[in-house]
Amino acid sequence: MGVAFAFHWQAVWDGHSPDVPLATISQCLNLPPASTVIPMKPLLLVLVLALPSFGEIETDANQGGRPAKSEDVARTGKDGETAAGEISAIVRAVLEKELRGTVRDLVAFKSRSVGQPGNGQAAAYLHERLKRIPGLQVAPLVEPWKNVIATLPGTDATSRELFIVGAHYDSMAVPPELAPGAMDDAAGIAIVLEMARILSQSRFKHPILFACWNGEEVGLKGSREFVQQLLKDGRRVSLYLNYDSTAFDPQHRLVLDVIANPPAAAARKLLFENNLRHGIGFTLVEDRHACHGDHTPFQEAGFPVINTHQEDHGAHYHTANDTLERVSFPYAASNGQLGLSIIATLADRVVATQNSSQPTP
Repeated sequence: MGVAFAFHWQAVWDGHSPDVPLATISQCLNLPPASTVIPMKPLLLVLVLALPSFGEIETDANQGGRPAKSEDVARTGKDGETAAGEISAIVRAVLEKELRGTVRDLVAFKSRSVGQPGNGQAAAYLHERLKRIPGLQVAPLVEPWKNVIATLPGTDATSRELFIVGAHYDSMAVPPELAPGAMDDAAGIAIVLEMARILSQSRFKHPILFACWNGEEVGLKGSREFVQQLLKDGRRVSLYLNYDSTAFDPQHRLVLDVIANPPAAAARKLLFENNLRHGIGFTLVEDRHACHGDHTPFQEAGFPVINTHQEDHGAHYHTANDTLERVSFPYAASNGQLGLSIIATLADRVVATQNSSQPTP
């Protein structure tokens, strides 16, 4: 077990899949270099002794070769390798062109600031986009804040769990007539819509809610109104995942700040694990920012909250220069992948559906 374990994890650490070159095997097993003539009998003996232990380690390259855990089987009713493989397929479904298309459409409204015509136009656009995704239940737009809310129902009618993914569609700049808000927060909305498109193609035990909030820039109005209603109805939120300032990485550093409250400790741990397991590739840091946002009302209510944040805002923040070309779409796609891996795991994926939510034309 010790030899196989050391070989497997050294290979993963070096960035290799489990099928590593002979030179790497030689190094990990402390054998002479691959170019050296090795007596075959001793080499075969070492490999034969090591082989039984390989069965105890998962070797899916997309999982980072982590040891199988009992909770994976309990959570999905499948072995850990199968479950992780299915989550990896969901993660890989993110399309940068989908993200870009959504941001492009939202920026075209010129300004989504509260009180500007583009604010209401954006609400109608998002409402229609979500209605076109099979399997989602889209709530009517309700004045005054016109949050755009869609729910993917769970298979367990008795479930008290609820997972929410959200971002805000309003924007801010001076003057308010020109506030494209590409990074803040059209890109966050694009991630939410892409997650809705992908997750709708599976069924989950617990419901997942996709929220496009309004009024974030004027006091978190939309999300605060929603949380107040949740509390009034006695609803429980298992995790709120917020996307705001999550798509600016001009130096391609892939540094992501994870801001999580204590009730979200287990989800935060899963986020760090999945970043490695699915090869997403972020350098994750913690609590570098203390920004208020749509996660704040959920946090104040005591619900588990994770907010992911880019390394810095950039000089274009809250200006007319927050335009399409400022958005780092590979970074945004990786952010969406990380969120998908968490939600698909915790909401308990049951089976793929026949729904085929095609990419937006």
